[in-house]
Amino acid sequence: MTTTLFEYFDPISSKQWKQKIQFELKGADYNETLIWNSPEDIKVKPFYHADDCTKTFAISKQTTPFKICQNIFVFDVEKSIERALDAVARGAASLRFTIEDSNIDMERLLEKLPIESIPVYFHFDFI
Repeated sequence: MTTTLFEYFDPISSKQWKQKIQFELKGADYNETLIWNSPEDIKVKPFYHADDCTKTFAISKQTTPFKICQNIFVFDVEKSIERALDAVARGAASLRFTIEDSNIDMERLLEKLPIESIPVYFHFDFI
């Protein structure tokens, strides 16, 4: 006999969840406090409920192979080069450097990397 814990609880709608969250926020705005934008500019909600899934989506059978992109935070250029080379040796298909300092020597950072064979992306936090 298989039973799940969900059988012991009454179902709750997404509207009821949102009301409870708004009560707990004690007057703070739900949208400004809890909904945030991802780097891809997607609005991310604090919870998702089956009520939100009113649309059906068709999934294409054509897929592209999964590729690994290694993100490297650049503080020390030499250590970042070591991390990047290690990531590529372990199978990373691309590199993404996060740089907070405008004084980082970009030429030195890239000179030992195989930038001809793998994509390299940059995220400049100082801009």
